[in-house]
Amino acid sequence: SVNGTQYIPKASRETIGLSSEHIGCLITVPSGQSLLVGFSNGGRSSTRMSKGWAEFTLKTQLKAGDRVRFEVVSAKREDNVMHLKMIKL
Repeated sequence: SVNGTQYIPKASRETIGLSSEHIGCLITVPSGQSLLVGFSNGGRSSTRMSKGWAEFTLKTQLKAGDRVRFEVVSAKREDNVMHLKMIKL
């Protein structure tokens, strides 16, 4: 989604090790810039990337239909922030 929210399905949360203790993610984009995006609970089946997502899509010029992959750089629970790397496909 290129609006204000992006959903992370439950299966993907489990695959990347996202826990309820993570409050957001720091995403490094191809330009090298890092942007902070907050998480909020989307219910039992998903987590939302919400606060900061709209700004993230603007700064990275993401449009509807663009495909990206996020790779986990670090997901230490004590940091409370998951570090991701974005790769445009």
